[in-house]
Amino acid sequence: MSTPALLSILAKDFPFLQAQEEAQLEEALAQALLSYLDPLQEAFFQLCYRWDIAEHKVRQILEQPQNEPINILLAQLFIARAKEKWAYRQAYPQKEADEEDGVAPW
Repeated sequence: MSTPALLSILAKDFPFLQAQEEAQLEEALAQALLSYLDPLQEAFFQLCYRWDIAEHKVRQILEQPQNEPINILLAQLFIARAKEKWAYRQAYPQKEADEEDGVAPW
């Protein structure tokens, strides 16, 4: 999956992300997530809910000691979820009938 495709999915909640490669995207997203983590805010949990990030994965990162910083691990979760969303959109494109019904395309 291309970095621009990932950026387009992440742009709704993280409009200022800029990256040429996935590693740069991960680092930029990790920096963006820092504002949600210090102190841990309800907005962070709302963001996880909106992105449908599995609760058990977030809990594992927050409760267990990790070798990497928490914001990097969370950025990896968001990127993995963006890739899943992209795969679903490729596998199940919206039909023209949705546009006729007034539903916005992906």
